[in-house]
Amino acid sequence: MTRSRILPDMGTSSAQRSASEAASQFPSWASVSIYETARRHCRERILVQPLQWTSRHLELLQCSFTDPRPAPPTAQSNFTGDRDGRKYMRHFFVCTYKYVGRECSIRALLASPECPLEWRTDLSLRLHDCPLVTLPCTAFFLRDESESESAMLARPIAAHIERGHITTLRMNTLRSFTSSRHNPPVDAIRSIKWKNLVPSEPLHDPYIAALLIALAQQRRKMLDRGVRPRDKAGVTEWPFKVLCTNEDKEIMQLYSANIPSSLLDKFDYPSVPPPEPTSISIQITCIYYKPLETLRDRLLALILPATDHDRVEKKRKMVDEDEDKHLCTRHTRGDSITCI
Repeated sequence: MTRSRILPDMGTSSAQRSASEAASQFPSWASVSIYETARRHCRERILVQPLQWTSRHLELLQCSFTDPRPAPPTAQSNFTGDRDGRKYMRHFFVCTYKYVGRECSIRALLASPECPLEWRTDLSLRLHDCPLVTLPCTAFFLRDESESESAMLARPIAAHIERGHITTLRMNTLRSFTSSRHNPPVDAIRSIKWKNLVPSEPLHDPYIAALLIALAQQRRKMLDRGVRPRDKAGVTEWPFKVLCTNEDKEIMQLYSANIPSSLLDKFDYPSVPPPEPTSISIQITCIYYKPLETLRDRLLALILPATDHDRVEKKRKMVDEDEDKHLCTRHTRGDSITCI
């Protein structure tokens, strides 16, 4: 609580206090460690799991959302496989109340065997030595069949989740306030807590910010283990993405943000103030489903980092060419073993 809230107005003399003096007494929350922030707001629930984050957490993390903007109309990826993903979206619009089916459709659309992406379930958010917090979602990684599993996990680029899934998970955090019998006081407490958890602006869901931070943490964690040291120079050399769908049959949202290393340091060392103020600006891009014939291509164009996708496709072509040369050589020599 700031001084202006607990002291009466002192007139012109207090109003003339310099901004620098006020900043030195009450520094920006972006320059304060996580534990110090929790101590200064001891009457608020700051250190909670991301499903219970509110707009207050976004404020303290200096996290903001931009206004939604339409996707570029001419977005086209370098994907060389089947660009038509209509067969994977056949059941997407059938049972719109079942978010599980829609999540499976997006997995098949973006991470089928011919696609340059591989998917895994869930991400984890870490706060120093506290237990890992599992964030349910679908995480997408750059596929490279010539590399190990650990190398692939070092390249998380995106995640997907249904808004209905977030709502269900958020409701489950209030199970302790659910009674088998009708209990008006307990029901009233649960209603108040639920009202505080539901974002006033659905597009500005704090859980999306947590997923973006978890993607960046995953990448830095794998790089710190010695995987792909040549990439260590830029943990966030491309913006991380979170795709969010819901019952809307026309538009989905793609969130993207560059996560600064200073913010990751705040989570790795929550008792140490960051060397510089940290902030996140999350861009919102609206993507129309139709035409479905180009949906897969448009999504890959917006999600894939161009440099790494080109590298994966080039390596795949080189492997295929090497196999063809190997077959030709064996047939030329008259080897008895035929590779098919």
